Amino acid sequence: MERSTAFMLVAATLYLLSLIRVSPAFVPTVSRPQYTFRGATGALDPAALEKPSTSTLWGPCLQGVAAAVAVAGAASAVSKNKSKPRAQARVQMQVARSPIEIYSTSLMEASRKKEETVQVVKDAMSIKRLYADGDWIETKLSEVANAHWLTDIEVADELNKLFSPLESEVMPKFVTYLAKKRRLNILKDVILFTVKGTYEAKNIVPVVVRSATKLSDDKVETIKAKMKERTGAADIKLVTRIQPDLLAGFVIELGFVDPDSLDNPTEEIDCSLKNFLKNAAIDQGVDAMEV
Repeated sequence: MERSTAFMLVAATLYLLSLIRVSPAFVPTVSRPQYTFRGATGALDPAALEKPSTSTLWGPCLQGVAAAVAVAGAASAVSKNKSKPRAQARVQMQVARSPIEIYSTSLMEASRKKEETVQVVKDAMSIKRLYADGDWIETKLSEVANAHWLTDIEVADELNKLFSPLESEVMPKFVTYLAKKRRLNILKDVILFTVKGTYEAKNIVPVVVRSATKLSDDKVETIKAKMKERTGAADIKLVTRIQPDLLAGFVIELGFVDPDSLDNPTEEIDCSLKNFLKNAAIDQGVDAMEV
């Protein structure tokens, strides 16, 4: 039985008990004198001097207790119903929000306030490419990382120099902000999260088309329309690359793990002449390596 139901049953029982009137077995006769008030004369109600009967004492008492129990039960039920959703919401928020996501959200909110969303996204993509450049990491970033005598703010200043030129005012300030929070160690992850989140938020799907010759504008638009229909994307970021050994036709790659660098596609559609000849050779029992 739930707690609120138990409270209501107790309240009902106490209320019924309050309705029972108990008559005393012996009521003494008391002479009731007259009283005179200063400034006026009159008789005081004699009943006010009588000893209250049992029913007079217990009736209001039980009714008051019943009301209090009923109110407590209702309050408990309301509190119980309200506390659960709030507690669940707090748990869900703690699970869903990581420090990387929180700082990335702060970066994008600052860019919107300064009306530099496009510039900040471009800066994030530029920094992301630097972090993917092995030579830049080995020759430049490592020097800053190994300069242990620098403070966090000084490291942020050196990083902003390495990242320059930047198009926004928000990005260098954000790097300094991470330094003040002693969070420069997650800068790369925040940048990656921001770039990936931009594609997801705008529902942009990157697609790479490798063709034997340059595709016409009509062919490009046709492929984009087909990919929109296939992926349900709002827009297609189409990148074309020439690959002569395909002989003819094209190969479509999509489902990239990294939508900016366009590496490691998870899906491929091969419509090239080379692939057609390869499959035909296999059907004829010819070794595909000979094609």
